[in-house]
Amino acid sequence: MNARLTAALFLSLAGFLTAVHAQTFPSKSLRIIVPFPPGGAADLTTRILGEQMGKALGQAVIAENRPGAGAVIGYELGARAPGDGHTLLVVFPSFVINPAVKQGLKYDPLKDFKAVGQTISVPMVFAVNPSVPAKSLQELIALARAKPGEIGYGTPGAGTTHHIIGEMFRLSAKINVVHVPFQGGGPAITAVAGGHIPMVLSNVNEVAPFAKSGKVRPLAVTPTMATLAPPSAARMRRVAS
Repeated sequence: MNARLTAALFLSLAGFLTAVHAQTFPSKSLRIIVPFPPGGAADLTTRILGEQMGKALGQAVIAENRPGAGAVIGYELGARAPGDGHTLLVVFPSFVINPAVKQGLKYDPLKDFKAVGQTISVPMVFAVNPSVPAKSLQELIALARAKPGEIGYGTPGAGTTHHIIGEMFRLSAKINVVHVPFQGGGPAITAVAGGHIPMVLSNVNEVAPFAKSGKVRPLAVTPTMATLAPPSAARMRRVAS
């Protein structure tokens, strides 16, 4: 696996260019739709950004969590919002991945939105419950080959970047692991910490507190964030060979 596994976070909104040229903008509070549950990278970043935006614009900026269906619920809600620049949408790469893997979507990432810019880049971590008898990703691969179809990995949802990366890992490592979608990264990492599923592919900020408390064991981390993982943890781009 030679890809750099990061999730990019963007803000998009409909009709922004028209609105910003109006002297009255913003004329009311702004809403930022977050298509993931509270506590994840998208939610935390949005609330920090919203607080600073509110101070600069002199209007309240409200974060609205609308998780579900691999972020599609939130994306489609954003597409239906009035094009007056007062509704913003947080998007991850699943925003543009979904049209290629899902049918019947009620949004077009190119026609329905105006991109504002990138706010963060989030490294990903492969982590397991401490009861899993694997101390490295190579050992996890060996375990998965010994138990084909018996090991599940959690992600924030079907069609998300995490799901795509998980499937790339599965194909590259030539193993049979089962995708277990959740409605956000927070529920996925909590399920691993509770022993409900053996492993998860999640954002570094979601894994970090559980790793520090010993509730999960990080096995691999993307190259930009090596400090989370123990010395034995491999870099993802090198292990699936």
